[in-house]
Amino acid sequence: MDNKIVWIVFGITVGFLASTFFEKVEKQERVIKEAVQCTYAVLVSDSQTNRVLSGVKVNYEYNDLYFVGYSDSEGYYKITFQCDTNIQPLVIIKAEKVGYKIYSRHITQNLQRVEQVRLKKLDVVSILIQKADNGDIDASNKLAGMYKTGDGVPKDYEKAFYNYKLGAEMGDKEAQTQLGIMFEKGQFVKRDDEKAIEWYRKAANQGYPEAQTHLGRMIYYGKGTEKDETEGMRLLLLASNNGYVQADSVIDEINRAKRIQKPISEEEVPTKEFYDKSKKSDENSNTEFSCKNVTEIPQAECEELVNFYHSTGGDNWFKKGGWLQTSSPCSWFGIECENGSVISLLLFLNNLNGEISSFSALTQLKILSLESNQLSGTIPDFSNLTQLRTLSLAKNRLSGTIPDFSNLTKLGWLNLSSNNLCHNPNINYEEWVDKISVYPICK
Repeated sequence: MDNKIVWIVFGITVGFLASTFFEKVEKQERVIKEAVQCTYAVLVSDSQTNRVLSGVKVNYEYNDLYFVGYSDSEGYYKITFQCDTNIQPLVIIKAEKVGYKIYSRHITQNLQRVEQVRLKKLDVVSILIQKADNGDIDASNKLAGMYKTGDGVPKDYEKAFYNYKLGAEMGDKEAQTQLGIMFEKGQFVKRDDEKAIEWYRKAANQGYPEAQTHLGRMIYYGKGTEKDETEGMRLLLLASNNGYVQADSVIDEINRAKRIQKPISEEEVPTKEFYDKSKKSDENSNTEFSCKNVTEIPQAECEELVNFYHSTGGDNWFKKGGWLQTSSPCSWFGIECENGSVISLLLFLNNLNGEISSFSALTQLKILSLESNQLSGTIPDFSNLTQLRTLSLAKNRLSGTIPDFSNLTKLGWLNLSSNNLCHNPNINYEEWVDKISVYPICK
C-alpha cells in the first residue's frame, strides 16, 4: 500500500515538472515569434511653412533602447530594431535644430506609424534685442547686420546704424568698421568720408584687417584725407598679411590701374631737345649727388639705396620723385623712415629692371614690396634684415632656389608667386614650408 502511494506521488511530481517545462518552452517560442523587426520614423517640418527640415538632431528612446541621428534631405529620421508587439512601448522623442525651439514629447504609440514633429522657429530678433539691450556687443552686431541686409527682418538702415553705433562706442572693431562703411556709403546718415576714416582708423589701430583695407584704400586715393600712396599701400599690405583677401583685390586693382598708360596727343610728345636736356640734367644730378651730404639716415643706408637705384635702372622708373635729387632720402618716393632709419621700401609696379640687392645695410627694414616689376636673377640672402615683417617679390622674373628665411623671425607675410623659382628639400623652411613646397624641387 505504501509503495503504491509513493509511486502515485512520484507520477504527479513528474507530470507537474513536465507540464511546467513544456509551458516555459511554449511561452519562449511565443515570445520569439512575437519579437519582430519594427520600423520607427520621424518626419520633421517647420510648423509655420510646413517645409521639411533636414539635419535635425533626433533623440529617440524606446524602453531601454536609445538612438540618436539626424533627419535626411527629405526630413525623415528612420530606425529599425527588434521589438515586442505585445508590449505597449513608452517612446520619448526629442528634436533640436539651431534657430528652433526644442521639441520634446513622451508618447505611447504603434511603432509602425510615422510620427509628425513640427518645430517652431525661435523669435531670433526679440532674443537679440534683449541681449543687445543688456550690453551684448555680439548680439548688437548680429542685429545690425540683419537690419542692414534685410536678413529675416525688413531692411532698416536706421536700426542698423543705431546698433552698430552701440558697439562702436564700446570699442568693438567690427562695429567701428561697419559704422565707417555706412558713413562712406551714406547709408541712413549723410555721406561723410572724414567720419568714415575716423571709424576705420579706430578699428585699424586694433589690427582689424577689414578696417585696414578700407582705410588704406581711402588714404591711397586721397579720399576724405590727404593722398598718401605709401601709407595706403602699407595698410593694404598689413591687411593682406593678416589673410584678408579683399586687401589683395584692392592691391590688384591698383596694379591694373597703373598698367594703363594714358595716351598723349601729338602736341604733348616731348621734342628731341627736351630729352637731351632731361638726360643731361639727370646725368649732372646723379654725378653731383653724394651721401656725404645726407644726415637723416646712416651713410651706409643711403649708399645702399643709391646702388639699388642704379642697379635697377632708376632713371627709367615710372615714379622716382626725390631720388638722387634731394639730400633727404626719407622723402624719396616709396621710402618711409623711422627713428633715423629706413623701415619701408614700396616700389611695386614701378618698372624696376635688374637684380635685387640684399639690402644688408637696411637693418631696420620692416616692409619690402617690389612686386610686379621686371626684376631678375635669384633671391638674395636677406638674413641681415631681422626686423622684416613683409616681403613681397611676386610677379617678377626671379629664378633659382628659394633661400632660407629662418633668420627672419618677425616675417609675417611672404609672397613669391608668379616667378620661376624652385625649393631645396634640404632647407627647413619652417612655417613657410606649406607655401614654398608648392614650387618644384630644384634640380
